[in-house]
Amino acid sequence: MLVDTFHLDHLSELFQTNRNRKNALDMSKYMKGHFYFFGIKNPLRQKIMREWWREQSIKNEYDLKCLISSLWKLDEREFQYVAGFWETVQETFHTRIHSIHSGMCYNKI
Repeated sequence: MLVDTFHLDHLSELFQTNRNRKNALDMSKYMKGHFYFFGIKNPLRQKIMREWWREQSIKNEYDLKCLISSLWKLDEREFQYVAGFWETVQETFHTRIHSIHSGMCYNKI
């Protein structure tokens, strides 16, 4: 599946609307100029991410991987933070929840 750019465009729009140029400059300086930022600090970024994520219709792991890959390719660091969050969720699911579920014993009644 190709990632529908509408979703990424909408996330970009949400980040643009909440851009803080002073914070962006400070964040970029802190990272030695290696990254561009919208300047959105974590509490607000988390709120934006939750709002945006509710709109997604990810149907399978492949779709999620495509979305994460697309987010990593964008310039501003906040996109990469969103991608990193979902990579962690995916990894946690596979290493903890899936392994627990696989080892469960189901009693027949």
